[in-house]
Amino acid sequence: MRTELLEHLQKKKRYIIVPIMLLVVIILVVVSGTVYTRKLTITRMKESLRDQVQNQTTAMKDKIEGKMSLLGGLAVTITEQELTDYYAMIEKTGVFEKKTDFSEIAFITADARVYSNTGETWVLSDKKHFYSCMNGSYEIDKLKEHGRENDIGIFVPIRVNNRISGVLLGIYPQEKFQELFQETGAGISDVSYIIDFEEGLVVKTDAAEPWESIADQISKEQSGDISYSLDGERRYGALEPIGMNNWYVLTVLREKVIYQKSSENMKIFSYMLSVILAAGIGITVYLVFTEHRQEKQAREEAEEMRYVLEHDDVTGVLTEREFQNRVRQRLLDAEAKEYCIIYLDIFKFKLVNEMFGYEKGDRLLKVLARELDHLTAENDGLCGRISGDKFILFLPYDRTLLQVFSTRKEVMPRILPIEIYLHYGIYIIEKTQLPVAAMIDCAHIAQKTIKGNYDNYIAWYDEKLKQQIIREQEIINSMAQALADGEFKIYLQPQYHYRDHMIHGCEALVRWISPAKGIISPGDFIPLFERNGFIIKLDENVWEQACVLLQKWIKEGKEPLPISINVSRADLLHGNVSAKLKSLIRKYGLTTDLLHVEITESAYMDNPQKLILEINQLREEGFLVEMDDFGSGYSSLNMLKDLPINVLKTDLKFLDNKGIAERREQILDSVIKMAHEMGLTVVAEGVETKEQAEHLNGLDCEIMQGYYFAKPVPISEFEQLAYGTLEKT
Repeated sequence: MRTELLEHLQKKKRYIIVPIMLLVVIILVVVSGTVYTRKLTITRMKESLRDQVQNQTTAMKDKIEGKMSLLGGLAVTITEQELTDYYAMIEKTGVFEKKTDFSEIAFITADARVYSNTGETWVLSDKKHFYSCMNGSYEIDKLKEHGRENDIGIFVPIRVNNRISGVLLGIYPQEKFQELFQETGAGISDVSYIIDFEEGLVVKTDAAEPWESIADQISKEQSGDISYSLDGERRYGALEPIGMNNWYVLTVLREKVIYQKSSENMKIFSYMLSVILAAGIGITVYLVFTEHRQEKQAREEAEEMRYVLEHDDVTGVLTEREFQNRVRQRLLDAEAKEYCIIYLDIFKFKLVNEMFGYEKGDRLLKVLARELDHLTAENDGLCGRISGDKFILFLPYDRTLLQVFSTRKEVMPRILPIEIYLHYGIYIIEKTQLPVAAMIDCAHIAQKTIKGNYDNYIAWYDEKLKQQIIREQEIINSMAQALADGEFKIYLQPQYHYRDHMIHGCEALVRWISPAKGIISPGDFIPLFERNGFIIKLDENVWEQACVLLQKWIKEGKEPLPISINVSRADLLHGNVSAKLKSLIRKYGLTTDLLHVEITESAYMDNPQKLILEINQLREEGFLVEMDDFGSGYSSLNMLKDLPINVLKTDLKFLDNKGIAERREQILDSVIKMAHEMGLTVVAEGVETKEQAEHLNGLDCEIMQGYYFAKPVPISEFEQLAYGTLEKT
């Protein structure tokens, strides 16, 4: 009995001890597992943080080097003449700045004087980077002066004849630089800084805390993994040098983020506890299974995190940074195969968002991305998204493949009740050592050339475009000096009074006669000057040449004939046209009736109120105002009632070379009659045949201009026509 009792007690004791031991084991397992999970989470988060900061550093360095390459590309085009012609330099840098995202480009002379394309000048006070640049290096730093504090300046040397003669300064607004930096920071943390331990904070992301709160806890000796406390909470960070200008990238993760991540795994162990209590001895097997599952989950999470870092969150294609990384690797591994970069966007995508909303706009982007990704995947290429509706492709250079882009404007299924067209810029990769960012910029430059051209939707960065850019740049380089040297001459085209065969007046037209290049067509330089604003200076020069000629005729005792001068849209937009012309009239002792002012009907469409104001001011000063090219574009008969003009110059698109079609005759007859009823003088320009002239005379249009009478001729030939013995018969 006693033995049985002892056995029972021992058995009971064993039953008690075993669960207790099991419970202790469970607690130890749970505790150790929790600690292990937390440590594992911290370790992997730190690894991800290190990967992120390394990727950020590489991406930011690539972006900076790309901007330096672009600015360096401008520097190599600068001539020795431009180094002493600051106006030409300012014009050149201004044109280049519009094609980039620099807010300002300045030229720094050897004496550290800065000439900005904004027109400002100053002397550098901080010359550290300037001196380094004059010794041949490329530099970048925060600016510290002249109202540009905190903006980023990129300094590149200007070499002319193997000698550094100055420095180009590209100014990048801090907001843009911050956007560039934030684009590189996709990862587990959105808190990043670029810091200079001597100068302080360079830039930070929006989510980052003030640098001043942590600056004293961090030093460059802490490169790699770092940690510090702020407001009682631990922070973990990774510090990596960029490799230029003593700049470092610091990426920070708050401790609570790590704990939030580890808490998910802690829930798993809590569930394990209940299972172990129910399953008993099976806890060991379950723990083994759980550990395996955790490792698999960690791997999946790592893969997911890597995918998120490498792909655009809206469209799923590659981010610009990952696109550049993969293109760079492809080019390193490429054999003799040629590749190209394609830059594309949706024609007037802004209207899509405005008309249908951002949700439909995003859906359109996803469909387009899917189509492009499929196309590139089938052809061993890559697809990425820069931002908005801007995509980039990397494809083998294959003319047959590229026919897809040259023959199809609409490359996706119809998902909106409007046609969606794409604009493409293509750059064929010739130099694989060129930064990928610079390749993308070349494709973008090509794509920009088709903006505003509905019929053209693809452009190649090829020798033709390169030569066009060079040609335009040569014109820009020489325009100011050509104006100073008097290379722009006026030619005069007579206006005849048909019935008495006498010259009524003339129109002044500009011709560029270059000693080196001969006659340069107005079609080559006028549109360029209208874009860069130089047309204002040229027009003022033409106006003054006309006034000089009128004064000459008066001094020679000739009866001066009125000269019609052209006023561009840029002149009207700039304002003060009447004041400038009045000043010239006084300077040369003329009367206002000798200088007629021609405006185009397209100027009315641009800004009708401003045009009407300028015309009224001209009329008040006594000038005669002519409406040129009436009927060539958007003119409406109704607009004449609003414009206080004196002369209507008809565009003879109403006519053909053989005569006048019936309906055209009716329209032309109506225009002339209406003009006469409004008290307007009518001048028919573009008259090329005797039949046209006689028909116009029958419509009571007496004053005519065109090749039938005379082409635009030099002043001496016009004087022979007007004051000599020559007469039109």
